[in-house]
Amino acid sequence: MVFSFVDGLTNNKMTTVNKNLFDYLLQYEPQKFLVDDSYTKEQADKLKHKASYVVAGIFDNNTRTETELHQKSGIFLDYDDLDLMVTVFQAKIKEALSNVSFICYPTIKNNLFGLRYRLFIPTDRPFIEDENKRLIQNVVNKIGLPCDSASNKWNQLMGLPVVTKISPKTLIFSQKGELIKVDDYLQPLPLKQEKSTFYHNKTFKSSYYNKLGEFIDSLDEISINRNEAMASIIGKLYASGATNEQGIYALAVFVYENYVNQLNDTYTQKEFNATFKSIRNKEMRKRGGLTV
Repeated sequence: MVFSFVDGLTNNKMTTVNKNLFDYLLQYEPQKFLVDDSYTKEQADKLKHKASYVVAGIFDNNTRTETELHQKSGIFLDYDDLDLMVTVFQAKIKEALSNVSFICYPTIKNNLFGLRYRLFIPTDRPFIEDENKRLIQNVVNKIGLPCDSASNKWNQLMGLPVVTKISPKTLIFSQKGELIKVDDYLQPLPLKQEKSTFYHNKTFKSSYYNKLGEFIDSLDEISINRNEAMASIIGKLYASGATNEQGIYALAVFVYENYVNQLNDTYTQKEFNATFKSIRNKEMRKRGGLTV
């Protein structure tokens, strides 16, 4: 699966890479950008020109035009501003592609303007432009989540994995399985009934998670009000002396998803992030730290 690589969003001179793109993405060390939640859209967009991009095919004369690209060997789908928690999004992808190879990684604006991910699925054979839109539409239908229409563009550049201050490497997820069969997705797929893919699981209360279990148990007396519950959780994490904000955020998400969310009072990703930021700033002010 030979592919094309380029540095910069507006550069049309491509470099051919004689490697399997899926394996390359699995082994790729993400670019690091110092994006935090104070960044504006304009500031984040400027960074795109410093990022690296690929196309899952090769171009004649290494020039990125639609007519110079004759076939591709994988599908990229971009998911922007989905109104989902990241764990729900991951569960949906894994359920829809339960036996299929894929890698899914955050883009540069993830957690800055909602949930933003890029999904790559290698195919069992190369496909041509005439097959592209039907193939992509049927895969999108199979997954059941709306994606950016730019995913349909035949010669669209797709950014390689990145990490930021608010989007760590641990958010990348992947699996090895079968290659998706192009011919199976060139006919209309039957509509499937939407079903929940989120499961409440409290198996973390085990001998392997004693400390976490004790922490959860300490929350039993908190108010069932969602914001008060999260204020207690995040406040306790900061009060414990924890300083790694990515770790605090990840644990707060985990506790929320497996404990507070069982109250059937659900957050969207945007609401959760706003609440986390508000409580974080309050706790930082108590400790004489900086707020953002």
